[in-house]
Amino acid sequence: MICEPIDEVNPPPHDLADAYRIQVAGHALHGEPLSAWKAGCTSSAAQDFLGIAGPVSGRYRHSHVLESPASLSTDQFATPPRLEVEVGLRILNDIDDAPGDAMELADAVDVFASIEVVAGRLASFPLLAAADLVADNVVGARMIVGPSLGLDPAGVRALDTILVSLDIDGVEVASGTGADALGHPLDVLAWLAGHAAGFGTPLRSGDLVITGTCTGMEPARPGARHTGHVGAVRVELDME
Repeated sequence: MICEPIDEVNPPPHDLADAYRIQVAGHALHGEPLSAWKAGCTSSAAQDFLGIAGPVSGRYRHSHVLESPASLSTDQFATPPRLEVEVGLRILNDIDDAPGDAMELADAVDVFASIEVVAGRLASFPLLAAADLVADNVVGARMIVGPSLGLDPAGVRALDTILVSLDIDGVEVASGTGADALGHPLDVLAWLAGHAAGFGTPLRSGDLVITGTCTGMEPARPGARHTGHVGAVRVELDME
């Protein structure tokens, strides 16, 4: 089925609080359980560009979380999809609120490699105002879940130094480190824990979290194999 973009959210959100209300209402429309979280705008450059003071969040319905290797078609999305390679975290223990020190969360997660497919429902994507971005579920379209990195807590605490990259048909097109996500993926998780608790939906064991792009936002190429690397672990997506 070919999806068509819309010109605007109607009525438009007045602020971020209003945008989150619209996002929650959108999740209620599909009626599926929500099994994953995404953090966006986890770089100071993105926050400065949008004029916001911190990250933002979205949710993933169960059917939009896919195991690697995955295959998708560009006509499944309303706007041309773009890809981000991210450090993913599987929650092992309930997290009721933000800890005093994010590193306390090192033994509460399993780390996996992830590709996020981002695609806006609004025709102006990727040039969205902050409130429109949040209302549009922070443009989360699909989460591709790769293998676990198998890290112990010391390895999790070192995630800021882990190498992250995206290859397209075997050619590296973007790279970064875990520090590109708010300085450390656990800092993202600590922020999200407090944010989620504030909405009355604290992080629960089994939830998946992707912590923001470490590779920028690269256009997907139809007919190509897209491979994300987080450390030595690969996550793969074919785009038709």
